[in-house]
Amino acid sequence: RSATNHLRVVRQKDGVVAQEFLPVEEMYALLVKHGAHVPKDEASAVSAFAPRWRQLLHRADKLSEAVSARSAALRTDVILNVKHFIGEASKFCDEFAVNGPADETLAPADGQDRLLRFQRECALKCKAWEEYRSNEELLGLPVTDLPELTQARKELGVLGGLYSLHARVATELGAYGNLRWEDVA
Repeated sequence: RSATNHLRVVRQKDGVVAQEFLPVEEMYALLVKHGAHVPKDEASAVSAFAPRWRQLLHRADKLSEAVSARSAALRTDVILNVKHFIGEASKFCDEFAVNGPADETLAPADGQDRLLRFQRECALKCKAWEEYRSNEELLGLPVTDLPELTQARKELGVLGGLYSLHARVATELGAYGNLRWEDVA
């Protein structure tokens, strides 16, 4: 995955490098041709850039070929992993719907504990989902949408705000309980 992300970055930068660096290289060549003083370190950096960039592109091509050679096996692995993950995500969403922190019968402290547990688990699921999505995109597979997981993430955000508000109100009310009447008047 990391290699393919780097490949994508190199491909995106290739056009930019050609557009932005070629004029700089030509300017330095003109300066040297007409006898202008160019610091040696600058001249060597400019002259070394193009061969290094070509070397990087060559390595990127080799890596791309290696990824392509393994793509059939990778596609199968990604498809199987996504199917397994869909099951895991579905179980999580079912568990969230049944035993989540939105249960009206929960005491606030218990709800806060559940909220933290579900937020951690949801963060892990969302991270894995993003990785699977990027792998599907990379291999040209249809990208899997998980609206239930998206909805659970949104609800956890709202519930986090509500529980945070409850905690602030409880703290403020506790502070008012410690005030003496003579301090209020």
